[in-house]
Amino acid sequence: MVNQMVLEMASEAISTAILIIAGIIVATAIASTMYSQASLMISAVRIASKISEDRVRTEIKIVHVAINSSENSSHLLIFIKNIGSRGITQEEIIKSDIYIGSDTCSTIYHYSLNPVKSRFSWSYTIIDINGDGVWSPGETIVLRAFNSTAINQPICVKIVLPNGVSHEALFNS
Repeated sequence: MVNQMVLEMASEAISTAILIIAGIIVATAIASTMYSQASLMISAVRIASKISEDRVRTEIKIVHVAINSSENSSHLLIFIKNIGSRGITQEEIIKSDIYIGSDTCSTIYHYSLNPVKSRFSWSYTIIDINGDGVWSPGETIVLRAFNSTAINQPICVKIVLPNGVSHEALFNS
């Protein structure tokens, strides 16, 4: 009888120990999962904050549009100033969307190293004051937009940067 009681007590102690160990393992798994999810949430918030900061610091303004006509080509010259507080890289400029039209900005133009006047394409030159190759705050770029047909006035021009910041203007000569 004493042996049976000892066995029952030992059996209860072993069962209790197994339950405690299982509880610790489950608690550790839950804590680990919660920690990794919290880390993911913190990372997502940081990314969203960085994107938001980038957009707040970016601002551009179309300051002038002119029609440049010569015997060889006809294109628009579009002067755009960086009035934000951060530089805009050449990669960002190339990825930008340019919309041009008469009255409404209805036609998209695509970047090209060698734009052809018969296509809806554009190229650019940075008036690079500090020589760093970046469209820095206070600097202007000159876009040359080539169109296959004449654009009637007023001329609507819209630029949309890759981060979503945009500016639209309507010009009459």
